[in-house]
Amino acid sequence: RPFSVKEYFHSLFHGDEYFVFVDYEHIIGFTEGWRELQAMNGHGGIYVIPLDLAQVGYKDKMAMIEAIHKHSDT
Repeated sequence: RPFSVKEYFHSLFHGDEYFVFVDYEHIIGFTEGWRELQAMNGHGGIYVIPLDLAQVGYKDKMAMIEAIHKHSDT
């Protein structure tokens, strides 16, 4: 959601280009088809974050999973 009139008019011509920080405790994983990321917050609630990773190559998908596992172990 735009925070100012300038951002509002920018979104009219360029679409929504906003990023939202989501505080999470643990990444559960990706759904089948790589359309959503599931994460859990510190209170046990689950976030389902829509993604569009279906066209990402297998090697890059495995790199994302490896990075998540590496971060989870620290």
